[in-house]
Amino acid sequence: MDIIKLAKENEERLLEYRRHFHMYPELTGKEYETLKFIRQELKKYDVEHLEIENGGILVTIDSGRPGKTVLLRADIDALPIEECQFNDGGFNKVCVSLNEGVAHMCGHDCHTAMLLVALQILNQHKEAFTGKIYGFFERGEESGDNIYYCLKYFEENNIEYDNCFGIHVGSIVEHEPGSVIVHPKEYYAGMIVFDITINGKGGHGSRPDLCNNPIDVFADVVKALREIEIVKDELFSYSVCVVNCGSKCNIISDTLRFEGSIRFFKEELAAYFMSEFKKIMQEKSEKFGCTFSDHFRINTYPVINDELCCEIGRKAFEKLEFVIEEGKAKMGSESFAYLQMKSDGLYINLITSNAEKGITAQTHNYKFDVDEDVLYKGVCCHISYALEFLNGNYITNRKQLNLKELFEKIGINI
Repeated sequence: MDIIKLAKENEERLLEYRRHFHMYPELTGKEYETLKFIRQELKKYDVEHLEIENGGILVTIDSGRPGKTVLLRADIDALPIEECQFNDGGFNKVCVSLNEGVAHMCGHDCHTAMLLVALQILNQHKEAFTGKIYGFFERGEESGDNIYYCLKYFEENNIEYDNCFGIHVGSIVEHEPGSVIVHPKEYYAGMIVFDITINGKGGHGSRPDLCNNPIDVFADVVKALREIEIVKDELFSYSVCVVNCGSKCNIISDTLRFEGSIRFFKEELAAYFMSEFKKIMQEKSEKFGCTFSDHFRINTYPVINDELCCEIGRKAFEKLEFVIEEGKAKMGSESFAYLQMKSDGLYINLITSNAEKGITAQTHNYKFDVDEDVLYKGVCCHISYALEFLNGNYITNRKQLNLKELFEKIGINI
């Protein structure tokens, strides 16, 4: 099976798909037209599939011969960002979002298009592998919540797989355009989101002495958080990203609400930081005569690439003669981690930045862009990884996931 030849032969359709998804993006939980389009194109190529309510689309490609099972995944939702028609270099983008205030500034349009074409090709070449391939188009990755419906469906319908694989496009200008990043062990961080409300006593701005200003608490808390001692070399971060308080320059508000996230690779370190955070909240609230309520919730766990899966990936991509690099652990988060709770798996980056074309903006930026010339490589990576694993003499681990225990821990009730 000449993987590169097949991917190049289908490149025109790949780019049509990518541009369609890019021009008509949909937010988390609202991917209705995206789902409709994916199902339409799967049906057109006779690819067996079903829709998981609130979760996404699950494809099944059975070779008809006994063997292992691999799951290939792409995420399909967009971000609430108004896209700029120019990239970082000032060049016009190939296409821009036509849906106001919504844009694929995280590359999910590419992920969806690459997997869609890869599955169509694999479905036409069942003779090339033994076992079974699942394709999974995941809704709501940006919030992390829709994956729970999929996990529940997998459990209730005995959907098991021996390995899982996913791709994220990336703007990392120090790497060659089109190179593949295969990073062992810890790769994407886990995330805990927090939502805290400080309750004080409001009043007129001319008499702060008669008030308990929640802004005073917040200011002290932000300063104190910076002083929590974290071992220098630990991969850990936090950020406050939302602050809401007051509506007029001469009125002291009763309340202040702030939100943010904690990124971690070690749960014990995250637990220590949260404990110190809560102590600080208590101390500073009492200092200024205020009270508070807090909510911390695990949104995702770390993506950890199994060493054997990295070896499988390297061998698969070397056969394609792609440039393979190791890269570095990232503080971004990915719901792919939940798929790895059911089996060993590999998550990679395909470098889609290109400084010569002005394509250097990071994801979640309104100037984010991708070099379409390298997207066929994502199709190749999906196919080559699946074939290498299914046809190779590799034994990776299925895992026992206690879904009830997991849902209780993260506060999910579905």
